[in-house]
Formats: sequence, structure tokens, C-alpha cells
Amino acid sequence: EGDKIAGFRVSEIKPEGVFNLIGLKNGDILLSVNNYKIDSPEKGVQLLTGLKGESSISLDIIRGGQKMNMRYQIR
Repeated sequence: EGDKIAGFRVSEIKPEGVFNLIGLKNGDILLSVNNYKIDSPEKGVQLLTGLKGESSISLDIIRGGQKMNMRYQIR
């Protein structure tokens, strides 16, 4: 948005991958993970790879121009 990074566009989701299993789709824009804003591509990758050991995940995304929140419990 303007000169600021608003999120991280997701691409190359693998059908058998964990990101597909939690509902992310190619073209989604990931805004935050567990309320941590994504303001650089590096931070997006860092946040997604740092989810190991978490018991719940909250993702704020934009899909098709609509903001959505996705929440998951990990067991």
C-alpha cells in the first residue's frame, strides 16, 4: 500500500504441504501471523517457519479483495 509493505503474497503452495492443509491458497496476501504484522518478505518467511511448537495459529489474510481471519488449534 503506497510505499509500505502491507503483507506477503503467498505463491507456490504445494498440494501436500502444510500451508495447503491450513487453507492458504496461491495469491492470498498474508497480513499477520498470531497478531505479528508482516512488513517485509523476510519477516513473513520467519513467522511462517517459526510456527513449530505453537498450539494455535491465527492468520489475517486478504483473499479476492476480502479480509479474512483464519484460526487453527494444533493438537
